[in-house]
Amino acid sequence: MKSLRLISFLLLCFAFCGRAEESIADYLADPGFEKAHAANAQINAKGTKELNGWSAFPAGGNPWTSISYVDRGGKTLAERKPALEPAEGKSYLRMFTFKSCSWLTLKSPEFPVKRGEIYSVTFQVSADSATPMAKMRLFLEQGGKIHAMQEYDLITLEDGWNTIVYRMKYDGPDGRARFVVNCLREKNATGGSLNLDDFRRVTPEDVEYAMEPMKPKRK
Repeated sequence: MKSLRLISFLLLCFAFCGRAEESIADYLADPGFEKAHAANAQINAKGTKELNGWSAFPAGGNPWTSISYVDRGGKTLAERKPALEPAEGKSYLRMFTFKSCSWLTLKSPEFPVKRGEIYSVTFQVSADSATPMAKMRLFLEQGGKIHAMQEYDLITLEDGWNTIVYRMKYDGPDGRARFVVNCLREKNATGGSLNLDDFRRVTPEDVEYAMEPMKPKRK
């Protein structure tokens, strides 16, 4: 199965030959969540519009509806549980909701987009002792509209860090867009969490070991 993914990736590269491909990672000011930040810095805290280029929603969140930095050897913001070992570097980002909002959203800085170009990025996700988020949606947001969406079933997350590869053709108008990570908790769950780290350029090895996205729904 992994070799088939690699072959598919190479075929896609061949199919898209002649079209420009942009790495979203090149536009991220803090792709590994390593820039200076306070302990458990919360990106969606009240009064915080963005941190190190990232913005998060719902705005004005509290520790129980949070997207926050977690440092190696530290503790999580809400439950004060021991941090995971980061996928890379000294810190990572954690989405967490409990008895509050059913969704959490992380957005990149804006970057230029052109219709027909390919946009890609790879990153790591993991669950922890809390109930994992149920679904993750990745897309480009331009002018308030969603383009080039990929969905993942997070209930199937394996132990440890899992590789995600986003590689989609942008079908919207030329302009500026943001890369968005939107997570939804399970419908009947009281909460959910997801850890993210190490946003970077896609390599063939990433594709070989990446999680399979959900199949698009037929229109």
